[in-house]
Amino acid sequence: MDESRGTVVGDQSSSFPRMENRDHGQKPCIWSSPEGGHKIDIGKRIFCNRLLNMKNIVAVGFDMDYTLAQYKPETFESLAYGGTINKLVNDLGYHCELLDWSFDWKYMVRGLVLDKKRGNILKVNPVQAFFCNFVSQFSLAEAYLFAQLVDFCDNNTGKVPAGADYSRMYKDVQAAVDLCHCDGTLKQMVAIDPKRYINEDTAIVPMLKMLKDSGRATFLVTNSAKPGFFHEDNRANLFEVVPQSGMLLKTDNGSPMPQVGSTSPSNWPDKMFRVFQEGSVGHLHKPLSIESSSQVLYVGDHIYGDILQSKKGSWFEDVNVDEKNKLSSELDELESEREQVRFINKLNGNVTKRLRDLPAFTLVKCPT
Repeated sequence: MDESRGTVVGDQSSSFPRMENRDHGQKPCIWSSPEGGHKIDIGKRIFCNRLLNMKNIVAVGFDMDYTLAQYKPETFESLAYGGTINKLVNDLGYHCELLDWSFDWKYMVRGLVLDKKRGNILKVNPVQAFFCNFVSQFSLAEAYLFAQLVDFCDNNTGKVPAGADYSRMYKDVQAAVDLCHCDGTLKQMVAIDPKRYINEDTAIVPMLKMLKDSGRATFLVTNSAKPGFFHEDNRANLFEVVPQSGMLLKTDNGSPMPQVGSTSPSNWPDKMFRVFQEGSVGHLHKPLSIESSSQVLYVGDHIYGDILQSKKGSWFEDVNVDEKNKLSSELDELESEREQVRFINKLNGNVTKRLRDLPAFTLVKCPT
């Protein structure tokens, strides 16, 4: 992001001029944590690999799962893991011994790939067609279960379904995961006790209000049903468009984007909170008065589905990396070493500058 144009990225909060609001003129707007001005923990900072002038951004969109709704992996992924095993045993014919297995939520990390052909988990650069990327937090539990199935298959050949090689087992794991999501197993458990499965971040609502106060539109893209707490404290009014089918980023096929509860897909209501189903990028831009894809900043956690796919639509992307929190504690432990590295880099820069400022000289070949 471009600090000189009014947006600050780093460890301190700052202010910047508000963009032209739809209802009133420019007013100063403070972008900061609710407390304001204090040093921000590294796990909550924004790291940029390119300049982004927020003055040009008119709409900011968010994914729901693992972005605004921060699930607790120790409980939510354990729930998904247990539900997947139940489907494998009860629906897909796997041995009941699987029911005794347990899930280690700290074992897997994103960025690895799964070799479906040979049953290995790898850290590689090129990725072939028979590999599967760990690109979201949801994939960690199924990858851990697949690794357990590979070991189980190698040691208990007669206890796996006939003809179930590694590739077949991976497909079965995916099918079981899909069943858990489709039949509402996970959603029902989360709805009963959301605080058990979702971390509450008190900074999210102030951040969304801050975006709206700056004159920007905000929208939510999700294939999840809206949780009950979404309607508490008028949180629904923080968003202008909430597509619900997971089809938003697909290619525009010319079909209308129906508004939920309305028979007219082209009748945009005056109220700020609107829910739409299906549609595409082009459909989304119309109700938000977006003239160009480059005016949209989208925040998600899925490296492929949220980031690479939205990049095709020319949106600016911001990926939510939960692993930063672990990195934060590791960096704190290595602070003295990092300080030495910074000192050496500064010293190296000074030496390089002095060498560059030395007068030029010519090499003369000695006579033989």
